[in-house]
Amino acid sequence: MPANCSRMILPCLFVLVPITGFCTAAADDAWPKTAELAAPEAIQAAAADGQFVYAIASRQVAKYDRTTGRRIATSTGQAKHLNSGFLWKGRLLCAHSNYPTTPEKSEIKVLDPVSMKLSTFRDFGNFGGSLTWVLRQGNHWWCNFARYGDKNAETFFVQFDNDWKEKRRWTYPKAVIRQLGRFSLSGGLWYRQELLVTGHDAPEVYRLRLPRTGNVLEYIGKQSVPFTGQGFATDLHTGALVGISRAERKVIFAGLAKPSAPITHGPFIGHVTSGSAMVWARSSEPGQYQLSAHTGNGHRVTATSDSTAKRDGCILWQLGSLQPGTRYHYEIRLGKKRLVSGDEHFFETAGEKPATVVRLAFGSCAKEDEGSSAVWRQMRVVDPHAVVLLGDTPYIDSTDLDVQRRRYREFSAIPDFRTLLRNRSLYGTWDDHDFGRNDTDGNLKGKQNSRRVFMEYRPNPSFGDGREGIYSKFQRGDVEVFLLDTRFFAATEPSPFDKKRPSLLGKQQWQWLRRELKASKAVFKVLACGMIWNGGVRPGKQDHWGTYPHEQKALFEFVGKEKISGVILVGGDVHRTRVLRHRTARIAGYRIPELITSPIHSGVIKNAKAPHPGLVYDSGKPNTFLLMTVSSNSKPATLNARFLDKDGQAFHEVTFRDRELRDQARR
Repeated sequence: MPANCSRMILPCLFVLVPITGFCTAAADDAWPKTAELAAPEAIQAAAADGQFVYAIASRQVAKYDRTTGRRIATSTGQAKHLNSGFLWKGRLLCAHSNYPTTPEKSEIKVLDPVSMKLSTFRDFGNFGGSLTWVLRQGNHWWCNFARYGDKNAETFFVQFDNDWKEKRRWTYPKAVIRQLGRFSLSGGLWYRQELLVTGHDAPEVYRLRLPRTGNVLEYIGKQSVPFTGQGFATDLHTGALVGISRAERKVIFAGLAKPSAPITHGPFIGHVTSGSAMVWARSSEPGQYQLSAHTGNGHRVTATSDSTAKRDGCILWQLGSLQPGTRYHYEIRLGKKRLVSGDEHFFETAGEKPATVVRLAFGSCAKEDEGSSAVWRQMRVVDPHAVVLLGDTPYIDSTDLDVQRRRYREFSAIPDFRTLLRNRSLYGTWDDHDFGRNDTDGNLKGKQNSRRVFMEYRPNPSFGDGREGIYSKFQRGDVEVFLLDTRFFAATEPSPFDKKRPSLLGKQQWQWLRRELKASKAVFKVLACGMIWNGGVRPGKQDHWGTYPHEQKALFEFVGKEKISGVILVGGDVHRTRVLRHRTARIAGYRIPELITSPIHSGVIKNAKAPHPGLVYDSGKPNTFLLMTVSSNSKPATLNARFLDKDGQAFHEVTFRDRELRDQARR
C-alpha cells in the first residue's frame, strides 16, 4: 500500500492517546482499545513513542507520524524474521531470528530512526531457541528464546548483565504453556514489576513474576487486550500498551483513558542524588498524600506531604535513604486510593561513583502550542537525565499571584511536558516574562509573588539564600550546573565590584557563586541563566550581561585568578541559537564558550542577529533545544553540545575537551 493510503481509523492518535492523568489497567481488568492505526506492516509487532509509531513486519520496519498517521519511511538492511520491538535510548531494538530454519540462530537488530537502517546490535548465534523479545530493565537485559511445537514448553527467559553474561534463566509454567497450543510466546514486557507476555493469536496477556526460588516463572493470571497476541510494547507516550492486529493490519493502542483526579498536574521528578529524590505534583483536593518508591528487589521508601490552598495545591515529596545507582518505581496514594502508578513512573538515583555519561537538555521560551509540544516529545526521544528550563517557561507578564499560578497550571498541564518529566529531573530558573514583565529588572513590584509561585511549581534543590532570589545548583557526574538568577537582584543595589554601577547578581548571589565555583570538583562547570552573557543583541535591548560589563569582567577575572577550569556559559531569551567564544584567554586563562538556545516555540527574532567579536555560529531556527552530553569514560573528558530541532535533526554541534578549558599557562 502506498504511504499516503495509510489512514487513522479513530479520529486522531494525537488527541486520543496523550490524555492528562493517564491510568492503566489494574489486576485482572481488561485493557480497552483507545486508538488504532492502519499499517500494512503490522504483521509481527509494534512500538511507539511521543512522535512516531513503528509497525514491524518480518523483514522490514515502517515509521509512521503519530499525529497524522502518514507513513514516513521504511527500513533498509537485511532481516529474515523480526519479532518484538523495544525503544531504548532513541533507537528501536528488534528481536530477530532465522525461524523456521534450523539450527535456530538469533540476534538483536537495531534500527536507527533517522537513517532507518537496520544493523546487528547483538549476535547470539545458536542459543537454543528463536529470540522473540528483548527488554532492558534495571541494570540487566532480558531476552526470551522460543521453542515451538512439541518443544514449546522448553521456551526460556534469560537475564543478562551489562556485558551479556547470562545470570539466570527460567522456563514458563504449565498454566501458560497449555494455552499456547503448538505455538510459543511472541511478546513480553515489564509492567509494575510483573512480566506480561503474549502468545501467537489470543487477545490476552499472561501475568507472571520471578519466583523467590526455583527456575519456573510464577503465573498470576491473565488480562484481555484488544490486540491479538504477537509482539507488543510499552507506549512511551502514555505508559500503556501498543500491539497489533495481524488480520486487520493495524497497530492497536490499549489503556484506560481515565483522569487520575485529584492529581491535576505532574508528577514531575525533581532533584535526585545517590541517596535522595524529590517528586512534585499538584492536587485539586486538600489532604495528605503518600508517595511510595520501590525497587525490583523489594526495597521500599515512603514519604507523605500535604496539599493545601496555601501552596495552590502543590505537593513536594522528599525521599531519603535510597540505594545509589538504582531505579525506583513510584506510586501516589490518597488514603487507600491509588492515584498514580505504572511502568513509566520511575526515577534513577545517581551511582556511588560519578556517571561516565550525562545528558542534559536545555531550553527556553516555550508556549502551550504544538511546536513546543514537538520539542518536549523530541527531548524524550534523546532521553536526557535532566531537563533545564532557562526561563520564559511559561510566559506570564504579571506579578499578580492568581495570574502567576494560573499560567504555571496551564503550562504544567501540557500532556507532552507532563510525560517528559514523570521519569527525569526538572530544574529551572526564570527570565523576564515569567519573572513578571518583558525586559524588566529587580525593581519590579510584586516580585515576591513571582518567587513564591516559582518555588511552588519548580522542584529545585534550593532557592536563593532562602529569603530572596531563586539561584541554585546541582551536579550530575562530572558536570555541575549553576542556575543563576539574573532578574531578582538586577539594578537593586550597587555592584560589589564597582559601587558607582548597579549589580546584576547582587552581593549575596555573588558570594555564593564565587564560593561554590571555587569549591566545585566537577570537570565542567555550566553557568546557566535566562539572559545572554554578551552585548550582541537587537537595538534597544538592555537586559543582558553586556549592560553590566564590570560584573562580566569580574567573573572572568575570578575564573583566571582562581584557575577555575571547565567553565561554560549557557543562556536563552533572544529567540536565536548562537555560539560564542569569548576573548578571555588573557584574563581567564582560556576562551570561555557561550551557548545560547532559544526558542522552544516558533517565534524567531530576525533583528537579534547582531554582531559580536566572539560569535562563532548563529541561526534563526524555530522549535529548538540544546542537548549537552558530558563524557568522562576516556581522557580527555568532553562536553558535546548539539542543537536539535523538533524533528530531532541536529543543525549545529560543537565539542569541548576539558584540557582546552583550563589555564593555558599551566599546560
